[in-house]
Amino acid sequence: FFLMTRRPPRSTQGVSSAASDVYKTQIQNSLSMLQEKNQGLELTMMKIKQDPNSVPVTQFTQLMYGTVIPQVGGGIPKIEEAFINEEYERLNPKDAPYISNIKDEIKRQVSIIEELLPLHAGQSDNKPMQEAMEEEFEKLKTTVFDKYGQIEEQEKKKLKGFRVSIFVKNQENQS
Repeated sequence: FFLMTRRPPRSTQGVSSAASDVYKTQIQNSLSMLQEKNQGLELTMMKIKQDPNSVPVTQFTQLMYGTVIPQVGGGIPKIEEAFINEEYERLNPKDAPYISNIKDEIKRQVSIIEELLPLHAGQSDNKPMQEAMEEEFEKLKTTVFDKYGQIEEQEKKKLKGFRVSIFVKNQENQS
């Protein structure tokens, strides 16, 4: 365990690592985590589309449930509460590009989940959990699209092309 002799810096000031000289603010950290989560969801989706048995059902269920009905960390609502509000935007005008990117990643996550839910329904025997996730997802989707707009067809095509290129690269690396 660690004994702290003084208070850590405020979380809004960011995190500094002497080993790598990296400085990330909380919004940068949140954006990075959201991007990583989306990449993980996309990779899972590509694996399952390639081979439905490539991801254990329990692992797939945990991933989906934790994303759609977040218990730890709060998911999208907590990110919105922290960074996507008038007060934050007013106090942090330099973070406008990060806020825009977070909104795009939120829309991207909704798009990914929309594709993953039917795949999960085909594998899971837990119908009540599936129904709960679908119900929560519909609420989330409506809220996200009302706030940030839908993903345009052009963006959907770009995402699908991105998914294919990641999958091809991943397959090449495994060979």
